[in-house]
Amino acid sequence: MKDTSGDVARWVRSLEAADPPLLATQYRWTASSGGHGHQHSRGQLAFSGEGVITVSTAGGRWVTPPNRAVWIPPRVFHETSAAVDIHLHSVFVREDLARTLPQAVTAVAVSPLLRELILHAAQFAGAATVGPAEQRVLDVILDQLRLVRMAPLDLPMPRDKRLLKICEAILRDPAARISLQEWERTVGASRRTITRLFPAETQLTFDGWRKQALLLEALRRLADGQPVSQVALELNYDSSSAFIAMFKKSLGATPGKYFSQPC
Repeated sequence: MKDTSGDVARWVRSLEAADPPLLATQYRWTASSGGHGHQHSRGQLAFSGEGVITVSTAGGRWVTPPNRAVWIPPRVFHETSAAVDIHLHSVFVREDLARTLPQAVTAVAVSPLLRELILHAAQFAGAATVGPAEQRVLDVILDQLRLVRMAPLDLPMPRDKRLLKICEAILRDPAARISLQEWERTVGASRRTITRLFPAETQLTFDGWRKQALLLEALRRLADGQPVSQVALELNYDSSSAFIAMFKKSLGATPGKYFSQPC
């Protein structure tokens, strides 16, 4: 199935009406399309082999470079966006089968095998019937989905309005270094309250949340082709080496190795 209509509502209806337990799709996403919030009864694994995609829900934001994907369980309202034109590849899993997969939105690694299987399955997803050979491909995809490894690429969003105001401001300008004292005056909550609420609402400290926001912004820029030195400078790191050290500590590899390694 290839969705080229740009009509999200009609696309979701076509998903709901489809019979196969698994559907592999390919969608040409343009940066000017904008995000469209929606949900569907199928679980979805979404990835792009050529750019960064961002999936946002009421509970957080997930940013994935080309060698990672986002798993979205059934009936989770979400919005998908991309900063550049990409091909968005997805596998939609029928709700009963999705019960054996993660029950929360999560970023996962896409192995070379899973990637090639999904690209292959997209070529016959629109067929009226699925033959034995095609069915075996779909069965292997489901087996591979059950083996995916999680990747630390999420950014939990708070529900408290004061914290949400802070987080949204950081997302608009991740490089800004606004202190807790300044936030006290802006949101009308004491430093102690902000410090206490961040772990309670996001499982991260204020500094930890800000560092994760910086990491995800750095991933987006690196995947778009910006050099490490430029990313480090624009995100206010002391040096390129300091940025590389942070990146490696967070993701287990330097930027160069991270984007070149298979999952």
